[in-house]
Amino acid sequence: MQIGKIDINDPMYTTQKNLQLLNIEQAWEYATGKDIKIAIVDSGIDGSHQDFGWTTYIDMTANDSTTERKRKHQPVLDSIKQETHPKIIGGWNLIDNNDDTWDDYRHGTYLAGVIGAMANSLGMVGIAHDCKIVPYKVVDASGYVSQINVINAINMAVDAGCSVVNISLAWPRLENEKEWQWAIANANKNNAIIIAATGNNNRKQIYYPANIEGIFSVGGCDELGQRWIANPWKGSNYGVKMECIGPAFVQPTTWFMRWRYTTVDGTSMAAANMTGVVALLKEVGTVTYNDLVDLVEKCSSHSTIGFNEELGWGVPDAYRMVTSVKPAEVDMDNIVQRLRAVRVEIESIIGELGE
Repeated sequence: MQIGKIDINDPMYTTQKNLQLLNIEQAWEYATGKDIKIAIVDSGIDGSHQDFGWTTYIDMTANDSTTERKRKHQPVLDSIKQETHPKIIGGWNLIDNNDDTWDDYRHGTYLAGVIGAMANSLGMVGIAHDCKIVPYKVVDASGYVSQINVINAINMAVDAGCSVVNISLAWPRLENEKEWQWAIANANKNNAIIIAATGNNNRKQIYYPANIEGIFSVGGCDELGQRWIANPWKGSNYGVKMECIGPAFVQPTTWFMRWRYTTVDGTSMAAANMTGVVALLKEVGTVTYNDLVDLVEKCSSHSTIGFNEELGWGVPDAYRMVTSVKPAEVDMDNIVQRLRAVRVEIESIIGELGE
């Protein structure tokens, strides 16, 4: 069902060429990711950013001590715990084994802006701007991350009801293979889709976990929809496992600390863009991993040309994809049973009042 024209007044909106390439504006007439829970498995998120709905400015700097940073961040953490934060709901810090998911490496906040920055007449706008973001912190302040923490984060996200999981991380070698398979099976069982980036090494080699069957693999494209190549050493990895390409060219996004913005490129951004598109699909109807693969094959720039290793099926058209999803069927039997139960309860209360 169409929900009508979406008016966007965010100042950076007209510079966000990634939205134009994916045909997002037309897709917004049908879905905006409303209430879809998206897990970002990365370095955490700066929940104090204005484009995530936080209205009290926090003058936090990289030079603040850990104690001072935690003190300044505490109101944001409290709002996340109390489920009053406008955008972020509780995830987990798998490095320190606590609920403090503040971003001290920047990368997770980049992704969060592309995926879910709010349409609030400030800064930029995310593809699924009405979504809820659940951060799982697995990347530390130096950029280190272990694969087992990523695996555990996927399991936690799926168990928490996240229907889309973003992993904009990549390794040339796979560790903990059995654990990866179990996590993917659990995600598929619960209709959660895992989106991963192919890597930025300009190689015919898709990095892990994007190269694992059951994970949706996204490479990067430039503004013309061709494989993104920044220089001979930096460009989108590619290969037969890559399903599609998404915007990897330089694009504006949220910066951690002090309500700032920056520009970023890479297949991390490509995977974030596709994560937002999948959230739109999830709002419209039940979409599984296999459904997504089928939709991309039918609704992308190379659908009529054919698959190739450098482009996959090409650049997805979000509008065509959203309008191709079958809306979720209403479970009338369940609704009737619930109404009957309510009626019995009301009749019981009325009976007790009459005694």
